[in-house]
Amino acid sequence: MKNHACLAVLLAVLFLAGCGGSDDPVAPSPPTPPLAAGTMGVGGGDLTAPDISISFPPGALATDTELSIYTDTEGPAFGPDPSSAYRIEGLPETLNQPITVRLRYGGDKTDSAMLFRGEERESYEGGRALNWSHVDCRDSLGWSIADLDRGAYVLDEEKATASFKLAAEMGLERSPTSNGHYEIFYHPERTTAGQVALIAAHFEQAWTAVTGLGFAFGGGEIWPRPVYITDITNTSNIAQYTIAPYGKGHFTLEPETLTNSILMGIMIGHEVLHSAQDHFDTRRPADCKTLNLKRLWLDEATASWFESKFFPDDDSFPLSMTDYRYEAPFN
Repeated sequence: MKNHACLAVLLAVLFLAGCGGSDDPVAPSPPTPPLAAGTMGVGGGDLTAPDISISFPPGALATDTELSIYTDTEGPAFGPDPSSAYRIEGLPETLNQPITVRLRYGGDKTDSAMLFRGEERESYEGGRALNWSHVDCRDSLGWSIADLDRGAYVLDEEKATASFKLAAEMGLERSPTSNGHYEIFYHPERTTAGQVALIAAHFEQAWTAVTGLGFAFGGGEIWPRPVYITDITNTSNIAQYTIAPYGKGHFTLEPETLTNSILMGIMIGHEVLHSAQDHFDTRRPADCKTLNLKRLWLDEATASWFESKFFPDDDSFPLSMTDYRYEAPFN
């Protein structure tokens, strides 16, 4: 009887709890308030939060603009720990003059940070997604300071999103390749000096092979091209070339690629040919998206054919062709 009584009490409690849950839906969490917000006019001014400030010179904005700064958890993932970021909402897609950003990272002159900007961009296989790129900055006692511009960049029939992100990465190293065509950004806790040297050799080998086909890149203004050793979050790719006007895009390699030298060389060769296609291709960036199969097929087929130059033997099959629809051009 005692056990039965306890069971009856327990069932009654569960029943009441279940009824209460169904009648009282959980209220949604309130939106996160901005760190700073305000209207910036054509006369310029400052938008300031505790650890970030943005200065607009007179004429940078064409009209009065509502701006706000938020914290953001989606930063570039170079190091072993996730980095924090800031999101600036309302920033126009075109600025008439560069703006100055000051971002506190808590270091000093002997412990500098590198500044990265995050915007929507197109990659050959990944389509439109958030991509991070390095921004040259100066260091001042715990602050990264940079002058930023922003120009029109059309994606599909839409202009780039007004959402713009900034992050300061600590502890990164940068290493130029032997001929100065590429510069590798990496975190020493995830990438060794030996791996960096091997990456550099593969990129210069790919550059020699591409130019040997007759591709002639632009002058010194596009060199060195950035190579980021960090996680690729928008696709399952282990290597990626991100498009930018006039072939000034950047490369990203997943750290897992670094454990296989042959695979690393093949994927680097594939993406370097994409960078050559980007330099000569007059199509809109959106035309290289995965959904545009007929055009993507030709770009990927030639980049996959180019992989054969980096296999250790002559009978290997291009790795990337297994992922694409051979019938796409005939549909």
